[in-house]
Amino acid sequence: MSKHYKHLSKEERDRLAILKGQGHSVRAIAAQLGRSPSTISRKLHRNAACYLRIKNIPRKTAVAFREALVDSLGSYPGHMRMTIIYDNGAENTCHGWIDRALGTASYFCEPYHSWEKGSVEKRLNNRPCKCLNFQAPAEAFRAEFCT
Repeated sequence: MSKHYKHLSKEERDRLAILKGQGHSVRAIAAQLGRSPSTISRKLHRNAACYLRIKNIPRKTAVAFREALVDSLGSYPGHMRMTIIYDNGAENTCHGWIDRALGTASYFCEPYHSWEKGSVEKRLNNRPCKCLNFQAPAEAFRAEFCT
């Protein structure tokens, strides 16, 4: 059933994208491609990086964070970057400047409530939502911005 090499061929990747777009589950896609579900899941997870724009910040300072965030999010359309949720770290003290530069609104987590910050709770991006026609937020974002 499974192949001896780990990488998916271009044809398999194309077929995976089509099947995922049609709403097939990871297990159904794996069965059709003759691959392990974990291989398909891993590939889908890696493809999610399309919408991640993470920068390595050399110093944990408010100015370095501000510059990296504005540079990373500045290329997104305004309707896709309306709010930013921060934790209470000192590197987030330039939130007002970031709001003016990007046209966003800032919100802060309550102390010790890290689950309020969406990037900390990764599962929220993979949970289907009724308001998104039962797509996960990550899927809806990729469909809107990465195609």
